[in-house]
Amino acid sequence: MNTGELVQRAYRESMRYAFGVCNIGHLLYLVGGTHMNANTARCEQYNILTNKWCTLDFLLPTLYHTYLDLKVLQKRYIFSFGGSEKLHPTH
Repeated sequence: MNTGELVQRAYRESMRYAFGVCNIGHLLYLVGGTHMNANTARCEQYNILTNKWCTLDFLLPTLYHTYLDLKVLQKRYIFSFGGSEKLHPTH
């Protein structure tokens, strides 16, 4: 039963910000972002059912993006759009 209370879940291995996020079914994906003042190509997957994180293969170096938008196609493919290769993009 959903009581509306917050429940602590598993912690991510890497602390970062400005990443892209999307889900496919019960899997949540965090892609790219900034870690320790540098852009990263790290990809992580969180399984809502098992409450576990795993690290996936890194993106190609040319895809180190922050502030990107992720879209899911056919419940199978993740595409990234936009973003910035700069650490602190100007708006």
